[in-house]
Amino acid sequence: GEDHTDYCAICKEGGTLLCCDFCRNAVHMHCMADKFTIKAPEPDEDFMCHKCIQTIMQRRKRAEGRRLKKQEKDEADRITIQKQNPDIKAGMEYEQLASKGQEYSELIELLQDARQ
Repeated sequence: GEDHTDYCAICKEGGTLLCCDFCRNAVHMHCMADKFTIKAPEPDEDFMCHKCIQTIMQRRKRAEGRRLKKQEKDEADRITIQKQNPDIKAGMEYEQLASKGQEYSELIELLQDARQ
């Protein structure tokens, strides 16, 4: 395409190039195949160069790291709740804490009514 480089971003040579739909890079299919297991794109499919694939993979890795960190924090929070509330059954933490919250809310309301 007009917006893309006229040489392969991998081997730096010209020829029949595939243009990335996400950046200005253009690459030979055989150069991409040396780096990734990839099939030639169908005419209606977007094509992504090696740089864009690496960017996506790095973003996915960071997102997975954040997901695992959150999962560890949630587990630590669940353990803390269980230790502080030994009468709460595992797996029912939310329902039981919500029920306690409702009880406290009703008690506060009764106390406020009694003051009036």
